[in-house]
Amino acid sequence: MTVWVLRTALEILDLLPKDCRRELGTQLNLGSEELDRWRAITRKMRLVFHDQGIISQFEGYGALQEFDWERYREKYGDIQGGTTPEGIHLGAMAGTVELVQRCYSGIETRGDVLWFNPSLPDELTELHFDIRFRGHSLAVDISRDTLTVSSNRCREIPALIGFGNERFELEAGNRLEFKIED
Repeated sequence: MTVWVLRTALEILDLLPKDCRRELGTQLNLGSEELDRWRAITRKMRLVFHDQGIISQFEGYGALQEFDWERYREKYGDIQGGTTPEGIHLGAMAGTVELVQRCYSGIETRGDVLWFNPSLPDELTELHFDIRFRGHSLAVDISRDTLTVSSNRCREIPALIGFGNERFELEAGNRLEFKIED
């Protein structure tokens, strides 16, 4: 899995425009030494597959016997399902992120425009997230009374942002600020 992740990350970096790649490298502290290390790992590490072409966690994984859950329950009592003792599931976490990003920020794409109609619940006083939209890297900040959308330098053409009934052009490196009315 590590080899696949590193190869994919390197491929994606190669697809980015040079200025975006440089900016991302600075943000993530990814120097040429680190990227060379990734390349070395992808050449030296071995990928092992088991039945149906599934990547194995380790060599021999596919030949393991199924765990005896019934015996485990008899010995230790009932066990809680899920991926943690609290039963939190990755799908539920992703759904929460989706709810926050789409519903509370009111994000909607129509044509080439990224529209916003924020509505924070009483329990949430502010919201910040980064999003990619049509090649633009955008930072979104929402408070009770203000929506701010900032564009990192990535594309030459401006991003189109919608708020209220109006469309606005957001140039790379600039920001738009909107007053949120109750």
